[in-house]
Amino acid sequence: MAMNTVKGTQAFQDTIAQYLMARAENDPLVAVRLANPSKTMEQCCAYYE
Repeated sequence: MAMNTVKGTQAFQDTIAQYLMARAENDPLVAVRLANPSKTMEQCCAYYE
């Protein structure tokens, strides 16, 4: 399976990061996943594109 090499724009990544931070305030499962140091916002955005 090929790795997705498409990257979101910085504005897109910032928007997703803000959304996830807001979700993490109210959802402990999201907070745990968001705190994972081996993951990056760039990887997250590339996964969904």
